[in-house]
Amino acid sequence: MRTCGGRAIPYALVLALLVLDSCVPSSKSGSERAPTLSNAVLYSGRRTVGKLLYQGQFWCTLTLVGKRTMLSAAHCVVDGSASDYAVELGGVRYAVATKTPYPTYKAGTPAAIDDVAVVKLASAPPVPAAALSLHAPQVGLSLVLVGYGRTAPDKDDSDTRRGAVATVNEVTGRRFRLLDPSAGLTCFGDSGGPAFASFDGKEYVVGVVSGSADASCYTDSVYCRVDYYLSWIRDAADDDINLSGSAPEPLPGEPPSSTPSAPTPDPPATSQPPPAQKLGLGSPCTDGSHCSTPYCAVRENQSGRCSKACKTDADCPGMVCTRSSAIDALGACSDGSREENLLIMTPPGRKALGEPCSGVGECQSGICFGRCVSLCGRAPWLPSCAAGTSCSYSTSWFSFCM
Repeated sequence: MRTCGGRAIPYALVLALLVLDSCVPSSKSGSERAPTLSNAVLYSGRRTVGKLLYQGQFWCTLTLVGKRTMLSAAHCVVDGSASDYAVELGGVRYAVATKTPYPTYKAGTPAAIDDVAVVKLASAPPVPAAALSLHAPQVGLSLVLVGYGRTAPDKDDSDTRRGAVATVNEVTGRRFRLLDPSAGLTCFGDSGGPAFASFDGKEYVVGVVSGSADASCYTDSVYCRVDYYLSWIRDAADDDINLSGSAPEPLPGEPPSSTPSAPTPDPPATSQPPPAQKLGLGSPCTDGSHCSTPYCAVRENQSGRCSKACKTDADCPGMVCTRSSAIDALGACSDGSREENLLIMTPPGRKALGEPCSGVGECQSGICFGRCVSLCGRAPWLPSCAAGTSCSYSTSWFSFCM
């Protein structure tokens, strides 16, 4: 984030996306100039992407992810009150009812450290919401970037909607980075904007742009991982989020289809719900049945992450290998440190709460501590204990329903 005249200027897409204020970084010359972003084009697709205004001026980019819920960066909403902000989406201006930055976000911390925020609108736009991703991004994942930021630090061309394509080059526990200056990057005004990616033919928002390790706008872009913060986003949005993927739209620069596609027939009526989506390594989980990996590894007072056994960090892309005596004295992939207490939750076994057990995989609850137990506590993502049980048994780190 840059500051000019006492006013914060959110960092933002070098794909040619947005800014604030007339105070801009000094121009660079010669070989220091930002690269030509030939793939950053004027773009009207992905109508869920809008503009955040602060005191009537363009401020940041954000995305509609629920009926009234929009997702942006925390540094975009830390100033003033909700009434100081408004959102423009599809040419219509909407009042902001509430703004909620991530509770541990601190201004001035490195880019993409808890830099996410939920903005609730006072009324619902007539626009289908984008879907939030349950999937952990991987290196090589193709992205579509959309935003209103500048094309370079020394160009006063923000507040114009543009799009570009890029590829994930680096993934860590909470964030991912784009490192290819010949592809789409971000610049001032793109803060809070989305990175879209497709999984199994459906499109999701996988990242929220926070900033860069270099304010030049032409070396990298840093994004917060949506899957990492999904549990908090759901709580802050009061469950007003979309998790059902949408059909991918044409890429920026591609012409729209001239022939309308035939309408998709309604699926046959069925009394059975569709199968639950299984989550990949690093995705948020509350029990082992959610994951395509063998375990859900839970840190103290944190939501879980889909996990697997490991020996070194190389076994855990974007995560670390944390020692765990619960898995045959090996470790489990987690988003914490290498020395931390983990609770390992497995898919349901056969034994009921209270029955004796000797290891993972035996209990209906997925947790064995000599007897089958279920997790409970004060964290908002934790469930209440079932009737006839209470949150009364605890170790040094976790509490369980018994």
